[in-house]
Amino acid sequence: MNNEKEKIDWERLQKALSVEIQYGFQNIQGKQYIINEFINYIDKWISSNKAK
Repeated sequence: MNNEKEKIDWERLQKALSVEIQYGFQNIQGKQYIINEFINYIDKWISSNKAK
C-alpha cells in the first residue's frame, strides 16, 4: 500500500491479524511492515479518507 489512492486490502489485513493472533501477538515482520506499522498505516489511511 505505497500509493495513497490504493484501497485497503481487507483480505491482507485479515491474514496479517490471523497470523499475529496465531503467534501470540509478537509483532511479526511481514513482507513490507511489522504488524503494528501496518495497522497504524491503515488507521491513518482511513482517517485521512474520512476527512475528504
